[in-house]
Amino acid sequence: MKREINTKFYSLHQNNSGGYYQEDKEKGIGKYIVIEALNHKHASSRADEIGLDNYDSCPCCGDRWDTLFFEDGEDTPVIENKSGYIHFIDGTFVSIEEFKPLSTTRNPNGF
Repeated sequence: MKREINTKFYSLHQNNSGGYYQEDKEKGIGKYIVIEALNHKHASSRADEIGLDNYDSCPCCGDRWDTLFFEDGEDTPVIENKSGYIHFIDGTFVSIEEFKPLSTTRNPNGF
């Protein structure tokens, strides 16, 4: 029996709250994060699991993490910054610099 799930990609930008960025190569945390998920709510839950929270946000600078962009999600990862990570539905992640798209067809996002 073949089983398929449909996923989307959701993007987050990190604000330089408090004058610094959270970065952790072991957890896949950088300035820009793309999360593969089933839906917006699932992406938000996965962001919490990864450790993308606003506990150390500066009151004058605002929240460290923006809300999830593209509430409906995107079919492919939208890469706006080369300093970050893509977190896949299976729990693995890769740095954006190392990301190799599955398709050789290029779309407006460079894939």
